[in-house]
Amino acid sequence: MTTMRGMVEKIQIDNHIQFLKGIAADETQPMGERQRAIGLLEQLGENWQQPSGN
Repeated sequence: MTTMRGMVEKIQIDNHIQFLKGIAADETQPMGERQRAIGLLEQLGENWQQPSGN
């Protein structure tokens, strides 16, 4: 069974991942910040690229 603390930590991690994905996808961000966010997401095994459906 997951503890309350475990659930809170999972939510916080998910929020951080969403935040990093937002930076990685935002072309107005400085390239260094985007690269850092992309690197962290890749280390976590997260798919950060937005589906291209223009």
